[in-house]
Amino acid sequence: MSHPENPEDWQPWIEQACHAVGVDPALVDLDAVLALTRTVAQQFVRPMAPVAAHILGLAIGSQGVAERDHLIEDLVRTLPPSTQ
Repeated sequence: MSHPENPEDWQPWIEQACHAVGVDPALVDLDAVLALTRTVAQQFVRPMAPVAAHILGLAIGSQGVAERDHLIEDLVRTLPPSTQ
């Protein structure tokens, strides 16, 4: 089974997944999540990228989507200094 590589092809799955768990798909900021997970994978370790996304989701759930950008900044500040 092939998986779509074009981000535009991801939206139907995002919408289906959101509806399956009762989340408004409009709340999914794909670019922000991908940027966060990429930063964590590059500056720390790849296995923590999905963990960071989960932590962000929990934080947004408790503090609200309006705080998303601040929460992402706070998460990124926890990363160790880059060795590159």
